[in-house]
Amino acid sequence: GRNTHFQLGNSKTTSQQPHLIQALETFKIQSIACGSNFTMVLSSDGKVYGFGQNSNGQLGFRDFNK
Repeated sequence: GRNTHFQLGNSKTTSQQPHLIQALETFKIQSIACGSNFTMVLSSDGKVYGFGQNSNGQLGFRDFNK
């Protein structure tokens, strides 16, 4: 998919095919939700991980520049 805002969970900004996100490979993933510029992942222990654009608070950070 498109990866202009790191929404695929890696350090690249090029479009790519689906791939393993190494930082999450030790977690049991319960659910994944994707927007046009961000991705959210819910682990089985209830933790939420987000990556991608946060210019409008999509990732839940108060600092919109993260």
